[in-house]
Amino acid sequence: MKGEWKMKKIMKFLLPATFLLLAAGCAAPAESAGGQVDYEETKKMVVDILKTDDGKKRFRKSWVTMA
Repeated sequence: MKGEWKMKKIMKFLLPATFLLLAAGCAAPAESAGGQVDYEETKKMVVDILKTDDGKKRFRKSWVTMA
């Protein structure tokens, strides 16, 4: 029982995080000097998305729907 709860808790975090990383990775590259988005820019974009009200709502909703 306790193991199942831990696994559900882990999955509730991993699935949305994986989705966000995949979505950020599939985004059209920004026009920069090298023509590619580097790690720091991608990380900043994902963090900015998560800080918006809509991002927070969707993240919470994904946790609720997985329960």
